[in-house]
Amino acid sequence: MNPKDYSTDELYEALESVDGARFPERKAELESELQVRRDSGRLEEEEKQRREERAASEAGLRSFIAWYQLVSSLIFAGVVLLSLFASGFGPGSILAGAITIILGGLSFMAGMRLRKNVLSGYYLTFLSLGLQVVSLTSAVFTWNYTALARFSFYIGEPFAFGFNFLLSPSFYMSFNVGDPLRASFDILTLAMIVLLFGSGEYSKAKKANKALKQDALKRAA
Repeated sequence: MNPKDYSTDELYEALESVDGARFPERKAELESELQVRRDSGRLEEEEKQRREERAASEAGLRSFIAWYQLVSSLIFAGVVLLSLFASGFGPGSILAGAITIILGGLSFMAGMRLRKNVLSGYYLTFLSLGLQVVSLTSAVFTWNYTALARFSFYIGEPFAFGFNFLLSPSFYMSFNVGDPLRASFDILTLAMIVLLFGSGEYSKAKKANKALKQDALKRAA
């Protein structure tokens, strides 16, 4: 196949796989075509296009997570508070209602700040989503917070494990419940945290925040 017909990725793969000792002419053809593309600026243009596509993809991911938090915060607060109203007001319901408002507010603020791509939005998002990663039931303590949905891997007693999907906002916390041990880990929120943490958008927000601090120090001096 003519090296000119290769994509740049295919050209690099061919160079890595060709045996230069056995096929020196073939290797020379591939290297020559790569040099032609480098001299013409084609490699630089393709790399620029890949960076732009990656940046657009990461910006889309940030926007999705931001809107997910905004929408889920409103649904979560509405569903849980309606459930508490229906069950009547006691000391436990009042506390649960207060925590529900705090969690919903945290998620809403995280979404608002993340839409603006400011560093505090990432920190609030990591906290808000992080509180949803683990759902735990045990003899002494139970915790479950699902803002909207969870796709979980669970383990429990005796030797029970598997996957489940839940589309239902919920919050539950109690002490000394005496239930058997069971823990589930939400793959959905964990994936969002990992992808957001490793994104270029997060790096840009950190650099922008650092620049603002340095500018503020210069002005103060």
